[in-house]
Amino acid sequence: MQEQKSYWSFVLPLVLVGAALVILAGKRQSANKQAHQHGDLSVFMLNSAPVAAPEISATGWVNPPALPETPLPPGKVILLDFWATWCPPCVRSLPHTQELYETYKDRGLEVIAIHSVRGAETAGAFAQENGYTFPIALDSGATGAVYGVEAIPSYYLIDKNGKLVWGPFHTAPPEQIIESLLEAESVKI
Repeated sequence: MQEQKSYWSFVLPLVLVGAALVILAGKRQSANKQAHQHGDLSVFMLNSAPVAAPEISATGWVNPPALPETPLPPGKVILLDFWATWCPPCVRSLPHTQELYETYKDRGLEVIAIHSVRGAETAGAFAQENGYTFPIALDSGATGAVYGVEAIPSYYLIDKNGKLVWGPFHTAPPEQIIESLLEAESVKI
């Protein structure tokens, strides 16, 4: 009887702590999902203050961007989509990326899809076959590393001041977030 009491005095607190952690994690995930759906940008800040977006290190381009020397020009909102042709979730998300590009490119959104090093040689033919017209950078490996990409697809948003303000997420940003960034004024330095 004493052994059984000792067992439960040890196990019961562990079960209660585990249940509390599951409940807290569920509430946070639910709040983040709701904020994501309603375009609450503040929930998705990577840091308390946005950081300068790292440059893209590409070995080549498909549908090269018509941009100045750097592919991350100030004054534009930039959507980065890290993906690969061998990644089924990435391939399923690309029609939406194309739709975002078509909808917002004339309003100041630049979409840059960054293909992983593995399989990069297939990106050009794949884009042509599927009618994707947004710029695609063929990653040298450095871009994914500096952005901390651990899984794809991964999306990031860069504001008009070149600051990384949203991401990483495995789904494209809600249009409300894109629109709020496009409407925001850029800061003159």
